[in-house]
Amino acid sequence: MPWGLVVLVAVLVQSTLLSRVELWGVHPNLVFVLVASWALLRGRREAIGWAVGGGLLFDLFSATPFGTFTVPMLIVTFLLGYAEKLPFHLNLPLALAILFLASLLFTMLTLVLLQSLGWQVAWAIKLALMPRIAIVDLLTFALFYRPMRWLSLLAGGPKIEWT
Repeated sequence: MPWGLVVLVAVLVQSTLLSRVELWGVHPNLVFVLVASWALLRGRREAIGWAVGGGLLFDLFSATPFGTFTVPMLIVTFLLGYAEKLPFHLNLPLALAILFLASLLFTMLTLVLLQSLGWQVAWAIKLALMPRIAIVDLLTFALFYRPMRWLSLLAGGPKIEWT
């Protein structure tokens, strides 16, 4: 299965449809959620490719400086790879907690990168929105968990089971 097509479709949906969807004042971040889900399901090695592809494509479709999404997505995906080193099977509540923290980190890194590139960041507003962003990412994860698990099973090889 051409996994790049999954990432491309996610970026197109993110850029065209989800940019118009708003929950609690924030937009769902489908690309990040799919990349993070793949990292939790398949590990760092496979997810890095998704992070590069998703980040680069998302950068191409956004009005922000190139690399604004790729760099934070790569950093967070690399860190999510440590979840595969856990000495016990990953369970769903733990996965949700990890994804919540990963979402906060991804958002913070993106904002820091934008600020360092000279963009004005309204820190008080953005920091107040961060918990909502993470919650919307968790809801997006809940919607896409089964399809991502199915793709993981279709890919074969190692997988992490939820207990």
